[in-house]
Amino acid sequence: MIIMRRVKYILFLIIISNSFFLNAQSTGEIENAKKFYEKEQWQNAIMAYSTIVEKNKYNGQYYYNLAQCFFNLKNYDEAIKNFKVSLSIGYNYGNCIKKVALCYVQKGDVKNSWTWINKGLQTPKSLTIGNIVSDTIFKEFRKTNSFKSIYPRDSTLSRHEKWKTDIQFLKQRFEAKHYDIYNNISRSEWNMLFDDLLNSISSKSNEEILINLMKITAKIGDGHTFIRPPLSGDLGMHFYPFKLFMFDEGLFVMQTTTTYKKALGLRLTHINDMQIEKVLKKIGEVISVDNEIGLLERFDFIPMISELLHGLNISNNSNNTLFTFQNENGKELKIDVTAEVFNPMVLTEKLEQEITEKPLYMKKENEFFWSQQLKDFDAMYIKVNINLSTPQNNIREFYVRVFDSISRQKIKRLIIDLRHCPGGNSFNNETLIKLIMANETLDKENGLFTIIGRKTFSAAMNLASDLEKWTNTKFIGEPTGSKPNFIGETNFVTLPNTGLHVSISDAFWQKSVSWDKRNWIAPDIYIQNSFRNYKNGVDPVLNTIESIISNKIQK
Repeated sequence: MIIMRRVKYILFLIIISNSFFLNAQSTGEIENAKKFYEKEQWQNAIMAYSTIVEKNKYNGQYYYNLAQCFFNLKNYDEAIKNFKVSLSIGYNYGNCIKKVALCYVQKGDVKNSWTWINKGLQTPKSLTIGNIVSDTIFKEFRKTNSFKSIYPRDSTLSRHEKWKTDIQFLKQRFEAKHYDIYNNISRSEWNMLFDDLLNSISSKSNEEILINLMKITAKIGDGHTFIRPPLSGDLGMHFYPFKLFMFDEGLFVMQTTTTYKKALGLRLTHINDMQIEKVLKKIGEVISVDNEIGLLERFDFIPMISELLHGLNISNNSNNTLFTFQNENGKELKIDVTAEVFNPMVLTEKLEQEITEKPLYMKKENEFFWSQQLKDFDAMYIKVNINLSTPQNNIREFYVRVFDSISRQKIKRLIIDLRHCPGGNSFNNETLIKLIMANETLDKENGLFTIIGRKTFSAAMNLASDLEKWTNTKFIGEPTGSKPNFIGETNFVTLPNTGLHVSISDAFWQKSVSWDKRNWIAPDIYIQNSFRNYKNGVDPVLNTIESIISNKIQK
C-alpha cells in the first residue's frame, strides 16, 4: 500500500512538472525573441513571439513586438490584430493607435484610416497634425476629402474665411487634444469667448485677433499651452530691442543694441507714459503660465513685442513708442524707440559683460549641464541648464561620473542648481535620484541642497518634485515656476491658413498626491533676486548655502 502511494505521488509530480514546462515561457525564449527582433529577423521573431503569447496573454509588449514584425513584413491584417490586442491591454496605447492607423493607410482603407487617424489625433503620444500633413506615408491620404476635413487648408479663402476656418480648427484641436481644457475655465465661458471672436473677425485687425486668441489660450492656465508669437510672414511681429529681467527693485534692461546702450542696466518705469506695473498687468493677460512666479520669467521679451503693446492699447502704434527709464539715483531717461524685426542676436550690449568677476552660476551658460568641486566646503556643485543629453555627453552618464568622483574623493555635500533650467526630459531624473538615495553621506540634512527659481519648469520641475519626495534636500532660492502636479507637454500644431504655431498640452504629470494643490515648491530659505547683487557679481543663494555649511563645519 505504501509503495503504491509513493508511485502515485511520483507520477503526480511528473505530470505537474510536464504541465509546467509545457505552459510556462522560459527566459531563453524571451531572450531569443528579443535578439531576433533587434536584429530585424522578422520572420524568426514572429515565430518566437507567437509561441510566447500563447503562454502569456497578459504582456502587451509581446503583442506589440509581434505586431511590429508583421508591420515590417507588410502583413497589415496580422499587424492590426496584434496591435489591437496590445491596445486592449493598455500597452503603448498612443503608439498602438498610430500604428493601426498606418496599417489602414497602407492598405488603402480610407474609411478605417480616417477613423483611426481621428483617434490618434485625440490621444497623447500618438498621431499629430504634423504627421498627417508632412509624413510621406500619408501622401495618398492627403488627396482624400477625409484629409481636408481634418486639416482644412485652402489658399483661395478670403482673409475673413481664413481666420474663421483657423479659429474653428484651433477650438476643435484644443477640445480634442488638451488634457483638461476646462480645468481653469468653464465650458460656457470658453464657448462664449470663441463665439464672440468668430462674430467680430471683420471688425478686428490681424493683431487684435491674435491677441484675443492669446488671451483665450492663457485662460486655459498651463504654461505648456500657448500661441507662439509669429516672427515672420504676413503676421510677423516686431520688437523693441531690449531683453528685460524682473528683480525685486523692478524691471531692468539686461541686453540691448548699440543704439540704445544708454538704457543698459536702467530700470524701465513707463511705456508710452503708462506705468510699467499697469503695462505688465495687461501683458500678463496674453501669457500662458502655470503660476504667478512663472509669469516673472516671461517678462524678458514678450512685453517688448510692438504689436502686442499696440493691440493692448499700451502704445499708439506698432512702429515706435516712448520708453522711460530710471537710474539708481532716480534720474530719468526718455527714449523714442523704433521697433525692429525680432532677432535677439542684435542685442550685443549685455549687462553681464560689465561684471568683473562672474559668480559660479553665470559660468558655462551655454552648456546643458556641468559640475565643479567646491573644495573649501567639501561639496560638489552640479548646474543643470537643460535637462537633456547632447550627442557628445549623455546626462545620465554624466551623473554617474560625478558620483564616482564624489565617492573617490569622499565628498560630503551636493548642491544641485536648477534655477535656470526650463525643462528637458523628465526620464533623465531617475538616475540622479537613485544615486543620491544610495549615498547616505549626501542624503541627509545639510548634505544636499537644491537651488530653485522662477525658471525651474517642466522636466526641471519634475526633478525638483522627485528631489522633494525621495531625498532630504533643502530648497533655497525662489519658488518654482510650476507646480508639483501640472498639465504639461509641448505639442505644436500649425494652423492651416494663417500658419500660427500653437502648443497644446496633452499630458498630466503627477509627482505628488492627487490632493496636493500647491502652486509651486516653496524654498525652505527664500532669497530675493536683487539687481544690486546681480550687478556686483554676488550670488546670495550660493553664499547662503556656503554659510550653512560653514556653520556646520565650525560646530
